[in-house]
Amino acid sequence: MKVLLIRLRSIGDIIQCTPAFAAARETLKASSIDLMIDERFAELVIENPALDGFLLYNNGAAGFFDRLKYDLNFLRIIRNRRYDIIIDFHGIPKTAWLSYLSGAKIRAGYNYRGRGHLYTHRAEPPEKFKVHSARNQINLLKALPDDLRPADAFFDDFKLRTFVSARHSEGELSAFMEKNSIQAAGTGKSDIIIYHITPSNNFKKWQAENYAAIINMCERHPALAGRQLNHVVIGRAEDDKEFEKIRSIVRTVRGRVISACGLLSLGAVYNLAKAGLCFVGPDSGPLHIAAASGIPSIGLFGPTNVETFAPPSDNFQGVYNPDLTCRPCDQKRCVRGFKCVKTIRAADVFYAMLKNILR
Repeated sequence: MKVLLIRLRSIGDIIQCTPAFAAARETLKASSIDLMIDERFAELVIENPALDGFLLYNNGAAGFFDRLKYDLNFLRIIRNRRYDIIIDFHGIPKTAWLSYLSGAKIRAGYNYRGRGHLYTHRAEPPEKFKVHSARNQINLLKALPDDLRPADAFFDDFKLRTFVSARHSEGELSAFMEKNSIQAAGTGKSDIIIYHITPSNNFKKWQAENYAAIINMCERHPALAGRQLNHVVIGRAEDDKEFEKIRSIVRTVRGRVISACGLLSLGAVYNLAKAGLCFVGPDSGPLHIAAASGIPSIGLFGPTNVETFAPPSDNFQGVYNPDLTCRPCDQKRCVRGFKCVKTIRAADVFYAMLKNILR
């Protein structure tokens, strides 16, 4: 059988879906399994052993008719592949219609209002904030026909282990480390702490002063006295001003503050995390990349909640303000100015870092 999985974006959602990719492979062992994905994020999955091929989606057309033309051409590609099964993990109207028009006899998706009828096999979306994101993706596989899948207990017990691999980006990271005089991991001279300062949504943003504060704490805490620290800040290319604000506040004692803003691919970020000592950042894509690498990862959670959106990793710890009863929320607007993020204390984040670094 030929199977198409659909998960277009974004970084965190794709990584949270990797346990479902593995479960699909275990369920449909003899099948050829492709993934339809936004090409901007393809490097996160191209080395995933659960997948055999990829349909790279990139509809960057400016006008409505040009976008429609692209999608119709893409539909033609899907139909020409003659898939037997489509599993739509994304579940937006566009992917629901592509599934419906694909020609696949079995189409599994979530029973969202207005588009659930486009699938032949449906799963009910979970109540908000009640089911972990990665578990929810696996649960969609329960909607497959009985003769194609094991008992529900198989999916209920399936381990939530996210997967990223990026051997293709090792050279890129080596060049960055050489340029910044960061020695190879394992030499005792390259203790790297990574700080992600740019979430995909501004309501998750933690202030630059807080990142500077925890860097200053790292520089002065006696438990880290024997380490030569490289504080590597990652973000978008346009975050240079934010980086300079952090660097202007930091007073280094034995370490350095280095910008990687806009300089590293997603694969190189993964390899940087693999070489690192600790990662700190908001509930955003790079947090999930870091957690998948095995590095101790500290996540800053404001309007989202740890129970359903955190990386399912033993090396992860979430930090949030437990005193705000309004969280979690719909994240769209806030009369309190997203106080949930702004009131996360730098000291709490630092001690979470220290506990994980020293364990």
